[in-house]
Amino acid sequence: MIYRILLYTVAMCFLACGQQGNQEQALKELSLQKQELELKERELLLREKEIEAKKISNEQLQQSKLSNSKSLSSLYQDIKKSVYIIYAITDDGYSQGSAFVLDRFGLAVSNYHVIENANDLYAENDKGQKYMITQIYSYSKENDYVIFRIGEQSDLDYLSIATTNAEIGEECFTIGTPKGLSFTLSKGIVSGYREDSRFIQTTTEITHGSSGGPLINNDGKVIGITTSGLGQANLNFAVNVSYLPLASLLNRQSFVNESSQSKQVKSSDIKDIVYRYYNVLDNKDYNQLYNFYASTLLRYYSKYDISANEAVKIARNYNEIFKVRSIAHNIRSNTFSVRNVDNYFVANFVMDYTLDRYDKNKDSHFVLQIVMVLTPQGKILSVYENILAKA
Repeated sequence: MIYRILLYTVAMCFLACGQQGNQEQALKELSLQKQELELKERELLLREKEIEAKKISNEQLQQSKLSNSKSLSSLYQDIKKSVYIIYAITDDGYSQGSAFVLDRFGLAVSNYHVIENANDLYAENDKGQKYMITQIYSYSKENDYVIFRIGEQSDLDYLSIATTNAEIGEECFTIGTPKGLSFTLSKGIVSGYREDSRFIQTTTEITHGSSGGPLINNDGKVIGITTSGLGQANLNFAVNVSYLPLASLLNRQSFVNESSQSKQVKSSDIKDIVYRYYNVLDNKDYNQLYNFYASTLLRYYSKYDISANEAVKIARNYNEIFKVRSIAHNIRSNTFSVRNVDNYFVANFVMDYTLDRYDKNKDSHFVLQIVMVLTPQGKILSVYENILAKA
């Protein structure tokens, strides 16, 4: 009996201990679950804070961009100073397009089709100031671009080129002369890239006269050269400016260097050189012309980048081609001026140009404004004219 009571007591003790062990194990599991929940709550809270922080950061970034970026109206006022109307004089009259400047020396870009078949070219800025096209550096009919130089200046307003392609959907705009309406602002978006990104598709309207203008992103940087529009479904195209060979031309000096070993002349000598040059032309002493020209002329009236030999040949054949007996040049001395640009001489003067023609029905007297650029050694590097009057 006592044995049974003892055995029962021991059994009850084991049972109580077992229950206590199970309770302790359950409490441990509950404690672990509680800790896991607390960790998950902390993790969720941290994620919420990170999301909120990113949202605030993005909002601040957008606000910063908005505060730093200029309005479209402000960008227009800045950019139009570097946009030009291009007038191309042809046998049938003249046509016009647009262009824009990319460095202070007047390095400019337009479409090739704007200048194609032109006998003469000049550019006009938003203030109505006119500049001659003094040099053509590079062009491509296939890619429809031409790179040239406007005037003989070294302080022109200019645009910067974007370093990356604009995103599709990004806003853009252009300034051009559609149908003769000068310095018109047109806005749109970049809608795509075509032909291995060689052309930018845009909803920015491009019509006749706008060709050659800059396509600008929201930062005021050039992304393309406006080229053509199909007149339907907002289909307009611009040459991607990154495809142009501009790296070697940007910020170069304004003129091609002649040999620095030759003796340099003074500004006071230029007038004498110019007078002697026209005296040689009047006397048809063509062999002496070689002594007046640089080895390569950047511009010789309507010709660009020609040799001295070719310039002499043109002068020699002029009378025969245009049916002229003789020519007389009379420089109006009181109009003669010389200025120094990057150590080169730019002579500017008005001249009476009289032709003794076989055909008396054609104009025989012209009043010309002549611009002549001479090297530091006094050699003619460029010469071109603007007709002021004729009779």
